[in-house]
Amino acid sequence: MIVCSPTMMKPSDQSMPRRVITPMISKIEASGKVPQEQHYRILQTACLRLKDDACVVEQIEKLVQHYPKPNYWTDLTNSLLRVSKSDRELLNILRLADGVNALTDPSMYNEMAQLAMAQGLPGEAQAIIEKGMQKGVFTGGREKDHATRILGEAKTAVALDKSTLEKQDAAARAKPTGDSDVKLGAAYLSYGQNDKAVEALQRGIGKGSVKNPDEAGLLLGIAYLRLNNKAEATKAFQSVNKDPILSRIAKLWLLNTAGPVTTAAG
Repeated sequence: MIVCSPTMMKPSDQSMPRRVITPMISKIEASGKVPQEQHYRILQTACLRLKDDACVVEQIEKLVQHYPKPNYWTDLTNSLLRVSKSDRELLNILRLADGVNALTDPSMYNEMAQLAMAQGLPGEAQAIIEKGMQKGVFTGGREKDHATRILGEAKTAVALDKSTLEKQDAAARAKPTGDSDVKLGAAYLSYGQNDKAVEALQRGIGKGSVKNPDEAGLLLGIAYLRLNNKAEATKAFQSVNKDPILSRIAKLWLLNTAGPVTTAAG
């Protein structure tokens, strides 16, 4: 094991641990083997001291890929949250965090539910709040009250939304462009109706002229994962290649195609 004490180095020597460990890791990876977990951790720490955020995230991604511990997934999703630029990106990051069991704070559950409500997906809002309640994450009075209020609003909206799904489906099919189909697919997904979600999302993507094709690809991949069709999920995630943040999220979903998948409440 390489030991380098940053406190004993001159400022100009701060890059030494990185210069030493990087070629070692590269050599091991080039041989087709996986470096030890500690090697990635050493390089991550070295990059952190050098304030090289891209390098830090790269090491966390490798740790997630080869040593998928919950705390690494949490670190990785938190790094994505820091660079998100829109509510749409934020919701998809939180969907990933939920899918890999990296939602760690009650405020994240509440925020995800609020974002889902704002985007017309009360079923997703209800599912994530109920999941948080089942896990017992809402221990503080303020967060618990907030969650209870969101849940009540979501249930009211769900009752109306579910009653109109057939009409929404018929209207979406009749439209020449695919955005309504994609929105319907997201709704079906939020209610755990994954077969219908796949059908609607594929139909919408196939029509073209979708405003957010990368998000549609992400949703399709999640739907296929929940159906345990990992081959099709892989294809869907690989189609996400335009938006930089959503592309990163898709690559991380790909790492999760070999593991268990979190399903939405019915």
